[in-house]
Amino acid sequence: MQGSLVARTRGGPGSVIAVPGSTFLEVPVAKLSFLAGFGAGYVLGARAGRERYEQIRRGWENAKDDPRLQSLAGIAQARADDVVASLRHRMGSDAPR
Repeated sequence: MQGSLVARTRGGPGSVIAVPGSTFLEVPVAKLSFLAGFGAGYVLGARAGRERYEQIRRGWENAKDDPRLQSLAGIAQARADDVVASLRHRMGSDAPR
């Protein structure tokens, strides 16, 4: 199996990729997933080009002024405020602000 990637689990939570060699290089699978997603997004974004970027930007400019979206954003903000207030209440008066 020399030169191949071997996935194994460690004693702690999560998995790692062990690359055999003179020393083992252990990289958390979550980090590899993030890097792979970032790389794919970069490549796809670069291929989409400026025209697609401008199309998405114009769509966002039009959507952010839509009253329906504003209403949903207000509802989400109110719910988030309620959750934060509830957590502060549960933590007591020593909660950071």
